[in-house]
Amino acid sequence: MFSRERVKVDFSKAAGNYDAHALLQRRVLRALLERANPFLAPRMAVLDAGCGTGQLAKLLERRDIIQLDIAPAMCRKAQENGNNTVNGAMESLPFADAHFDAVFSSLVLQWLPDVQAGLQELKRVVKLGGLIAVSTFGTSTLHELRHSFAVYDDAPHVSPFITADSSW
Repeated sequence: MFSRERVKVDFSKAAGNYDAHALLQRRVLRALLERANPFLAPRMAVLDAGCGTGQLAKLLERRDIIQLDIAPAMCRKAQENGNNTVNGAMESLPFADAHFDAVFSSLVLQWLPDVQAGLQELKRVVKLGGLIAVSTFGTSTLHELRHSFAVYDDAPHVSPFITADSSW
């Protein structure tokens, strides 16, 4: 379990050089976008929840995406692409019910103290029949690290990633 405040501070510190090291994150985002792209239309209201430096808006080449991130410095970096950016938590989205046609969240769930609350919020803000596109790590992610730490103690040094059968 991660502290929301710690995630906010750590990602804010990393914002300046994040893109230089985020190769996996971009690869996963591109794969997510490739799957979602057939369902996107030009005038859709889109939310990027956990936008980081704003890579989704850059890949979509759109200036009308609402970007949200918990880390203030990530928000400032994402704002450079010209889209509206909101500093906030995914577990309490500051948007009306059924506000967006499509909601994206790539590699964010593992940082949430309450994954179910984050997923419920995505569901709440998307319109009926809208698109929710999410990528996350699975239960086998970092299993080598988890096993290595288990030799020393029983503390959870690695995030308990959600399972494929998690309901929301």
